[in-house]
Amino acid sequence: MIYKYVGAESPDEIVQILKYFIEDGSIKASSPRTFNDPSEFKVEYDFEASDEIKKQRYFSDNSDSDEESFKKWLNSFTPQSKWHIGYTNRHDMLNAVGVVCLTSDPNNYLMWSHYARDHTGFCIGFDEEITTSLDDTLFSSEVKYQKEIPVFRYFYETVEDFNRSVFFTKSNNWKYEKEFRIITAGHGIRSFNRSLIKEVIIGCRAPRELEEYARSCLRDEVEFSKMIDHPKEYGLIKKEIIEDTYVESSAF
Repeated sequence: MIYKYVGAESPDEIVQILKYFIEDGSIKASSPRTFNDPSEFKVEYDFEASDEIKKQRYFSDNSDSDEESFKKWLNSFTPQSKWHIGYTNRHDMLNAVGVVCLTSDPNNYLMWSHYARDHTGFCIGFDEEITTSLDDTLFSSEVKYQKEIPVFRYFYETVEDFNRSVFFTKSNNWKYEKEFRIITAGHGIRSFNRSLIKEVIIGCRAPRELEEYARSCLRDEVEFSKMIDHPKEYGLIKKEIIEDTYVESSAF
């Protein structure tokens, strides 16, 4: 399965968001402009190539052009124009897409803290078919983590290479997230088949309203659980939610 952590500012809001998933079959593709990492979606352009390679690239895109036009195009690659190409390509791409962030790890203490608002939210698990079935899905992939920002070789690589570098590469600092991303055409609410929901896990500090709503949704095809603060370790234990049976959230 593949999972998404969700948090909100109030009990009413977090319940409403879970309802959107369970009752409406809807999920939000976020604008890349809203991400909290200032180094997100960075790429370095490499314009180095032989004149012959540049010529091949030009005429593959402009088959009806001529030699004079090629020379003008080649001479247009000033330092300022190279910067402009990199800036506008990235700017246009980030404005044109949405991103759904998922993970393979539903038991990550830091992610419960960061993305499920201090363990008060929930983590929802989907069949992996969701990675290719959202409205307007363009492409999806696991995220690669590395120290250096990716380099896009302008004259050698493809649009697919550019997308992989920009959207599916992050700093090693985020490696613990084990992230998987879905990129959509535009951002906003996207629909999915509700049968793809396989699990709902609420946080160890989930408000009563969230737990009661989860209990009202109990059914065989979806597993409902709650994270419990481990009594003897720095960690969490997942306990299945059973009708008319309640468990304490903490060792204290």
